[in-house]
Amino acid sequence: MFLEAETSFGVEILQQFPLNESFVFSPVSIALALSLVHVGAKGETKTQIANAICKGSNDDQLKQHYGFLSNSLMSAHENIEINLANKAFLNKKYPIKRSYLEAISKAYNASAQNLDFSQSAKSAGIMNDFVSENTQGRIQKLIDEREVSDAGAAFLINALYLNAPWENEFMRYMTYPDGVFDVRPGVTKKVIYIQNTEVNQDYVENDEVQVLSLSFKNQDYRFNIFLPKEKYGLEKFVKGLTGAKVQEMLGKMKSTLVNVRMPRMKVETTKRLNDLLKAVGIKKMFETDADLSELAEFPTYVSNVKHKATLELDESGVVASAATSVEMLAGAAPPDENAPKPIEFEADHPFLFALTFNNHLLFIGTFM
Repeated sequence: MFLEAETSFGVEILQQFPLNESFVFSPVSIALALSLVHVGAKGETKTQIANAICKGSNDDQLKQHYGFLSNSLMSAHENIEINLANKAFLNKKYPIKRSYLEAISKAYNASAQNLDFSQSAKSAGIMNDFVSENTQGRIQKLIDEREVSDAGAAFLINALYLNAPWENEFMRYMTYPDGVFDVRPGVTKKVIYIQNTEVNQDYVENDEVQVLSLSFKNQDYRFNIFLPKEKYGLEKFVKGLTGAKVQEMLGKMKSTLVNVRMPRMKVETTKRLNDLLKAVGIKKMFETDADLSELAEFPTYVSNVKHKATLELDESGVVASAATSVEMLAGAAPPDENAPKPIEFEADHPFLFALTFNNHLLFIGTFM
C-alpha cells in the first residue's frame, strides 16, 4: 500500500548525494533504523519521521508496513542468502522504558542489550561484532569507540546482508578485461565487462532511459539498471526522478531478448546522514527539545545517524550489505531463426542501479 511512499524516501535520499562518484546505500536499512526511533517519538518528532519514510500513513500503518517488510526479509528464502537484524544497545546508566523495548520487539523483532558506555572500546566492540556477524563480515566497523560516551543513552542499529546468485550466470569466457567506461566528458576508466548474449530479461525503455531488470535465482529479488540514453545524462535523470516514476518503470517491465554488457562492480560507501535526513524533512529528532518521551522518561535526542553499505557484482551474482546506527544522546535457450533481434544494453557510461525485493528498494546507488 505504501510502496510508492517508501520508494520516494529512497529517491529523496539519493538526490542528496553528489553525483560525482560511485556510491551505494540501503533505503530499507535507513528506514528500519528510523522506524525504531519513530516508535519512541511523539508530536512533531514522530510526524517528521513518518512523513519522510512512509508519507500518508498513520502510526499503525507505518508499523505494519515496515514490520511486514522486516519480517519478510528475516524469513527463510529459497536460492538466496539474506539476513536482517535490528537491535537496541542501551547505556545501563539510563533507564529505557520497558514499553518501548516491548514495542520494538513486537513490531520489528528488535532485541536489546545493556552496555556500560563508560567502557567505550568494549561497548563499540560489542556493537561492531553484532554488525559484522549480521553482514557476514562485510562491515566490520560501524561504530568508532570515540562515538561512545557515558552521556550517550542508546544506539539503535539495523544490519542487512544479501548474497544472491543470478538466474542466468554471466559466462566467464565472455568477460572482457580491458573495457573502457566513460565517466564524464574527457574522463574514462578501465573496467572489466561481464557479458551475456541473447538472454530473456525484463526490460523497458522510454525517451530518457533504458531499464534492465536482471533476475536472480529467487525472482522476488532483482537487480535493476537505469541507463540514461544521453551518455552523461545521469544527473539530469536523477534530478527528475520520483518514487512514482521508479515504480511505474518497474511495473512496465516485459520479458525481452537482450544482449547485456555491464561492468563488474565493487562499491563501498560510509556516510553520516544527519544533513541528508534534515534535507528530506527529519529535523526535530536532532534538536535538544526532540520529543522521544515514549523511549525514556529523561530528555534525549538523536546526535548522529551513520550508514555503511557495500555492493559487489560479478559473473555469479551480487553480494550486498548495509548497516545503520542511530546514536541517541542523554542461460536462455538459443533462439530460432525467426526470433526478434536482441536489444543492445551496453552499460558503458554512468548509470543508476537498484537492488529490489518485490520492488522494495533494498539498495540503490550509482556507478561511474
